[in-house]
Amino acid sequence: MSGGLTPPTVPEPPPSAPESSERRQSRVAGVAQVAVIALAFVLAGVAAGWLWEAWWRPPSGLAFNHRFFLDDQGLQRDFAGTGTYVLVAAGTGLALGSLLGALFRRRALLTLVAVVVGASVAAWVMARTGHALGPADPSVAARTSQDFDPLDADLRVVGLTPISCCRPPPWPAWS
Repeated sequence: MSGGLTPPTVPEPPPSAPESSERRQSRVAGVAQVAVIALAFVLAGVAAGWLWEAWWRPPSGLAFNHRFFLDDQGLQRDFAGTGTYVLVAAGTGLALGSLLGALFRRRALLTLVAVVVGASVAAWVMARTGHALGPADPSVAARTSQDFDPLDADLRVVGLTPISCCRPPPWPAWS
């Protein structure tokens, strides 16, 4: 006889299917959010590159000894390409980043990371698009040109403007 003792029962594990299904849906929603943000920034980069090229006027120059040189007016307008790039990129990035931040509030940290990476990609896409739509490299044309033939400069960003604006200064800001 067992003496009134009952055998121990093994508790059943809690159902885990709904939890994993919720996690999977959350991951899919996060991936979809990042994809939407990335696509929005790539398209904005193309549109901003087109606007940059449409707004910019090429600096003038000339060929001499089969090399390209900016003339007096070209030297004055040489910074216009980079300056216009910064204005268009900053306005586009601020507007799109604000819009996407308002749309995707639920996952703020994921949105922030996706916007920062997307904005960096958009800056590169904008520079490539504007350069492709602008005039050809004048140094190539100057190789086959006669002396003093007029040429227009190409659309480019001088220096590391898109990168350097995001880099901290090499010294403490308070010194």
